[in-house]
Amino acid sequence: MGQMSYIFDIGTFGDGSRRLDFLFPLLCLGGQDASGELNVAGHISPKSTYYAIFGSLMVMTAITVTVAFINLGSLNFPVAISIAIVKATLVILFFMHLKYSSRLTKLVCGSAFFFLIVLFGLTMSDYLSRGWFTAPNGTTGAGTLVNIGPPPPAPEGEAPAQALPAPAH
Repeated sequence: MGQMSYIFDIGTFGDGSRRLDFLFPLLCLGGQDASGELNVAGHISPKSTYYAIFGSLMVMTAITVTVAFINLGSLNFPVAISIAIVKATLVILFFMHLKYSSRLTKLVCGSAFFFLIVLFGLTMSDYLSRGWFTAPNGTTGAGTLVNIGPPPPAPEGEAPAQALPAPAH
């Protein structure tokens, strides 16, 4: 078996110099065969795949920017989030090599996304089920401005506004 190189090991190189070596143990990377060559297990994708994925990510970014300037009404958010999900999927599958990983790695990644969806679902169910304050003028929402105090003076010719009763503590 060949000599192993560890992190922060001072090694001797072919030219006789000694330098700090930052390599992981070769055993973790697949080890060496009888000829001393480093055997790294894994899938090697062609450059054309990376260029195609990069091009599609740039096209989808341009589509996202274009859609941001178009008023689609209530569809603005779903369209933007759909494009973002497709882009994230491409990055995870190809640039992070999940497509060629083991089933266990795919299971861990899928489980993480499942729990992310569960947490978002619980958060949104809490947020959407809250009773919001209804202001005297009929406005509802989290950003409602509430004035506590005497009502403003009425314009001339109108009856004065009634003050709201103070809350009981």
